Amino acid sequence: MLEFLSSLKLNLKKLNKISLRGSPLVSSVGNSYGEYIESALIQELKLAKLWSGVATKQVSGKVIEQDIDVTGFSEGSAFIKVKFTVSDGDITLFDKVISAEHTFDSSFLGAIAIPNGQRSYVELVQKLLTNLYADEEFIASIK
Repeated sequence: MLEFLSSLKLNLKKLNKISLRGSPLVSSVGNSYGEYIESALIQELKLAKLWSGVATKQVSGKVIEQDIDVTGFSEGSAFIKVKFTVSDGDITLFDKVISAEHTFDSSFLGAIAIPNGQRSYVELVQKLLTNLYADEEFIASIK
């Protein structure tokens, strides 16, 4: 069983501020994107019956880089890099940067581009977690 050690920490203030043509992207969980990613990971680990609040193995993470670009006339893009760590006591079992990219429909019109950019963050995090789960070293570390 795994436990999420602590919220995914953001190492720079600007990492907790994504602007979509001047409109801020606000996390729907807590006060940071790290908390959103943490919540998504915990939900999925619980569904897989791999999460326990009293486990010795712990997953932690740090958002290294992320952004959403809605300036394109017809296509937007988003990317994220998170350093994930799995530990068991003082032993580090997994320590790797996992990244994801996502493209989505955008528009010259802000009324279309901004909501599409906001929705893209959900899909970006889903891709990030999919990439994490596809990593054989991560799978081995949580067994």
